[in-house]
Amino acid sequence: MNVILTAILLLAASYIGYDIISDGDQFNSSSEDNPSIGENNSSSEKSTNEEQNQLTKKAIKNLMLHSEEYFTTAKGEFNYHRRSIDLNEDVQFKLSMEEPFGGYATSLNTNGEEKSRYYFNEDYIWEVYESEETYFKTKNEDNKPELKPVTQSLFPRDIAMDYLASMDLWSIEEQNGELVGRKVFVIAGELSDYGKELNSADSFRFWVDKKTGILMQYEIYASTGKVKNSLYMERLEIDKNLEEFDYEPDLKGYQKEPGSPE
Repeated sequence: MNVILTAILLLAASYIGYDIISDGDQFNSSSEDNPSIGENNSSSEKSTNEEQNQLTKKAIKNLMLHSEEYFTTAKGEFNYHRRSIDLNEDVQFKLSMEEPFGGYATSLNTNGEEKSRYYFNEDYIWEVYESEETYFKTKNEDNKPELKPVTQSLFPRDIAMDYLASMDLWSIEEQNGELVGRKVFVIAGELSDYGKELNSADSFRFWVDKKTGILMQYEIYASTGKVKNSLYMERLEIDKNLEEFDYEPDLKGYQKEPGSPE
C-alpha cells in the first residue's frame, strides 16, 4: 500500500509541475517570440498618428475659416505678386476689430508707381485711387472689416474653403515653423481637378499663423512648378495698442468713380 501511495503522489507532482511550466511559457511570450504583437502595436500607433494629424488639419482649416475671432487688432506689411498680370504690390495696413471699429491700408504698385488707399468703418468702405484722384464709396452693410488688398491674408475664409476643400489632397509639412517672429503651420498640397481649372493653378504652400489663422505667406504654383501668385508677410503685430488713425479718407480734390453708390 505504501508503495502504491508513493507512486500516485509522484505522478501527481510531475503533472502539476508540467502544467505550471506550460502556463509560464504562455505568460512570458513577447513581441520577439510573437511578431504579430509588435505589428499590432505599430499599426495602432500609425492609426493614432493619422487620426491626430487629421484633427490638426481640421484645426488649421477652422482657424483660417474663423480668423476674425482670434485677434482684436492687426498691423503690418506684406508684398503681393501676381504673375499673370505682372502685378507687384507693397501693402501696409492697420485695423481694429473692437471699438473704435475700422481700418486703413495703402497699396503701392511698384511697377507703375500707382498708389491706392483703402478704409472701412462700421458705416462705409472706401477705395481711393491717388493716381487718378478718384474714389469709390459704398455702405458697409454687414459691418465687415473690408480692406481689399488685405482680406485674403487676414481673413482667408474663401481661400480655406477653396484650397483646403479636400482634406486628402494636402498635408502638414511643419507644425512649429517661424515667420517674422510668429509660430506658423506650413501646409502644402494639390488642388482638385475642379480647383485647378477654377484657379488656373496646380498646387500651393501656405504659412498659417498658429494663434490666429492669418495667412502670413503663400505660394501658388502653376503646373510647371513656377510660382504664379505669392504673398510674403514682412511684419505683423497682433493685439497691440494702435496709435490713433483716421477711419475716413480726406477726399478733397477727388472725384467720385462712376457707379459709386455714395
